[in-house]
Order: sequence, then structure tokens, then C-alpha cells
Amino acid sequence: MGNPQFGNDVNIKFAPGEQFTHKLDSSYQCDSVILYPTTGSVANNTKLSMNTTQLQAFNIVGGKFSQASVCAQDKVSTTPAPSTTTAPITTTTGTKPATTTKSATTTNSATTTKPGTVTTPKTPPPHTTTIGPIPPLPPAGTPAQGNYSIMGTDKKPCLILDLAAQFSFNYTKKDGKNAVAVVNLPSSNETKVDNSKDSSHCYDDKTADKTAKITLKFMGNWVVQMVFAKVNDSSSSSNVQKATATSDDKKFAMTKMIFTYNSSDTRIFPETAGKGMLTAISDVKKSYFDTDVGKSYSCKAITNLTLTNDITVSVSDMKLQPMGINNGTLSDAYTCPADDSGTPIVPIAVGCALAALVIIVLVAYLIGRSRQAKKGYQQV
Repeated sequence: MGNPQFGNDVNIKFAPGEQFTHKLDSSYQCDSVILYPTTGSVANNTKLSMNTTQLQAFNIVGGKFSQASVCAQDKVSTTPAPSTTTAPITTTTGTKPATTTKSATTTNSATTTKPGTVTTPKTPPPHTTTIGPIPPLPPAGTPAQGNYSIMGTDKKPCLILDLAAQFSFNYTKKDGKNAVAVVNLPSSNETKVDNSKDSSHCYDDKTADKTAKITLKFMGNWVVQMVFAKVNDSSSSSNVQKATATSDDKKFAMTKMIFTYNSSDTRIFPETAGKGMLTAISDVKKSYFDTDVGKSYSCKAITNLTLTNDITVSVSDMKLQPMGINNGTLSDAYTCPADDSGTPIVPIAVGCALAALVIIVLVAYLIGRSRQAKKGYQQV
């Protein structure tokens, strides 16, 4: 700013104190005009005037404001006190005839148009803000595939996870009725990897943990963590995971999923009787996505994981390798049985059999024609 009164540099800041106070899961809204004290190079003579304000710094979902917390100025409607006018009378006595002078004095910002006449502005109608119930999110639809990874000390991926996921809930409404809710894991742009050490890390045989973890955060405070470990060669999705890795462990698998969600979020659970943040953990006696170490796991088909009686996670379009990655790229893939069962083996076999039958009939017909031609015509 090049104002010659202040020089070329003007610095204005909010004075110390709390401004725009609101709850973390809401936005701040204020249509009233508010003057905020400031500090800086022109602070002694400057106040910041703001109105028609709405802001939200945390827990933004879907790029839209959450339910608004209305400022106190908007909630209180005040009517200016009526204007008061005093008209002092001054009498001058002398050789000239007495004259009386009336002057108008007002206690507010009324505009005086003529001596003794005061015009009072009309009181504007009070501002009211009506906040209705928060509408539910649109139907979940088909989840989109997201791409996530954990970086190792060599700045290359040590864990790669591509998947689409959908969470299905059975919940109870305030009236006691049962309801169903479905939520998709948002796209990679809205789902972030929590890279804190305890939340996500690479696999390391030298550590006591001997696991690889990846934690995804979405929708503000929703979290899903997947834990991977080495399991024995005879492991299957129903076998108990081994507590520690040994030289005989030739496969990796997901041994645990931990899911934390907000059961009171009425956008997801309309009319819910939920009790805030809840955590669900998969059955630790089972393992999933078992694959030989040194290979990646690939599965386009839907795999359903039951976390509790009321929560199911459906994953699809999955590409996974939590350990043994070379040069930061996925190794040769092991394809899940569900994808293999989708190969059209039966139609191909039927087609080949029909083709063979047509060839046999055609050959037999040609042989018969050839023998008949060699006999020629019989004499009568």
C-alpha cells in the first residue's frame, strides 16, 4: 500500500484475543457488521469492519460449509432507542426586539434538515437466520479406486495399496427403528495417509512389531487402519495369525483392520441415536489377502470383511504389496480366486467341442463323396 500518510508499508493485524469462535464440526457465520480491534503500524486509528462473513478452518467435508454457528450479534435483535430532541430557548434583551432562537440537538445519528426538525431513520427489520436439519449425503454409489503408499528410508514406496472401499452400517434411530447406511471411502484427494510413526510404517524384520501398517483418514475424524504381517505357508483366511514372523513365514496377509467412525454424524446416519466416536476391529483370528512374499496381491472382485455384526467393509479393485517391494513398483501379481473364477472356461470349452464336431462331420462327408466318385457308373 502506497498511502503517503503511512509510507509504503502498512501492517494491520487482529489484536490479541479470540475471534470467529465456533465448534470444530461447524462453520462460523455472521451477517452483522463487527468492528475488530487491530495491531500494527496504524493500529491506533484503525479497526477492521467485517460483515456477511462465513468461514470454516477445520473438518470440511465435500468442499462445503458445515452447519453454521451463528455469531451472538446475529442472534440478538436490538431496536435503537427513539430519538430525543432538546430545543433550548435563548432570549436576547437589548435595544432590538427580542428574538428567540431554537436549535435541535439529537442523541443519535438522526439527520437534521431544518432548525427544530429532526428526521429519524427507520429501524431495519431484525436479521434472522433459520438453520434447518442437516441434509443427508447423496447415495454412495460405486466407490472410486484410491492410490496410497508409504515411503521407506530410501524415499521409495515400501507399501503400496490401491483399492475401492465401501462401509455398510446397521444402526438404530431415535425412534428405536433399525436403518441402514452406506459410505464410500472418498477418492485419494479427500482421503489422506496418516504418516505418523505409530499410524503408518514399513515392514522391518528387525523390529519387535514385525508388521507393516497404513492408516487412512477421511471425512474429518474417520480413520481406517490396515495391519499386515507375515503368516505361515499353510495360512488361509480362516487360520489364526502367527504372533511373530519366522523363517517359515512365506506369505503376507492383512491380520487386522481397525475402523473408527462418528456414529452421531446425521449426514450419514439420519435421526441416529449414535453415541459419538466408535471403533470396530476385525476378527484377529482371521487373515485376508494372503500372498507369497515377493509378490503383489490383485483382486478386482468384491471382498466382504465383517468387522462387527453391524459393520461390513467391501473392498474391490485392489492391488496390494505391504513388503518385499523392489524399486518402488509392484511385483508380479497373485490373482485372487474370485477373479480366476470369472474366466469363461465353460463357454470356451463348449465352443471348441462344437467346432471339432463340425470338422468331423465335414471330413466324413468329403470321404463319402470321394469313395462314391471312384465307383463310377454301373452298366445296365
